[in-house]
Amino acid sequence: MTEAASPPPSDSATPGANDAAGASRWGRRASNAYLVVCALALTAMLVETVLGHPGTGSMFAAILAAPWSMLMAGLAPPLPRDWPLAAGLAVRMVPLALFMLLNAAIVRGIAARSERDLQGARGRRS
Repeated sequence: MTEAASPPPSDSATPGANDAAGASRWGRRASNAYLVVCALALTAMLVETVLGHPGTGSMFAAILAAPWSMLMAGLAPPLPRDWPLAAGLAVRMVPLALFMLLNAAIVRGIAARSERDLQGARGRRS
């Protein structure tokens, strides 16, 4: 009485969909460029903290790690003043770096999905 639903079209029908090397080339480039900018911001934050003059490097590092850094800033307690400089740096920079890696993975995924969608749209027009 009930008809079996036909399986959804697979991505293998799209030419080049199984090509792992070219499937997310744009996404890899975008996430790598983002990570280079993040590394520069973290380096600037490190230099500013060691010199004792916080500035734009710390601000850019926090912005590049958004929204996770903003969530962490709202939930985490303030750092004690009597901590050594290395401990304070590690407690601030390690989470920021991890949040940046998370954002890079998200950027890569969004770019890969957009690229797949564009390839599918081009395949339907042909």
